[in-house]
Amino acid sequence: MTSSHKPLTPQQLKSVVGGSFVMVKPEVLSAAAGNLSDVAAALSAANIDAVNSQGVPTTSLAPAGTDEVSAAVAAQFAAHAGMYQAVSAQAGAIHEQFVNTLSTSSGSPQPATVADFQPADPKTDK
Repeated sequence: MTSSHKPLTPQQLKSVVGGSFVMVKPEVLSAAAGNLSDVAAALSAANIDAVNSQGVPTTSLAPAGTDEVSAAVAAQFAAHAGMYQAVSAQAGAIHEQFVNTLSTSSGSPQPATVADFQPADPKTDK
């Protein structure tokens, strides 16, 4: 059993996708990708500065004193620093994927809109 597929009319297409369309200019996507790359560079520099300002990685802070409370506080800070670094690395990877997607999409052809679809002609489409 085979099925014949006819093009959707503009009204049918609107009912399927909800009548909402977005038009994007490639130059805007390219500019956004560039701006987001600048944000990533600034965040990376801030993370490097945070480590280098003290000369010690934030995951290996020495306790402020010799008591067990100071040791526990230092351990807690080290744990939070480790979690921050893990989340920061994941966020950086996601950010890079997003920037790459924007950059790639800026060179892609634009999808068709409802205005580009021609209604089926019942006389010729059978």
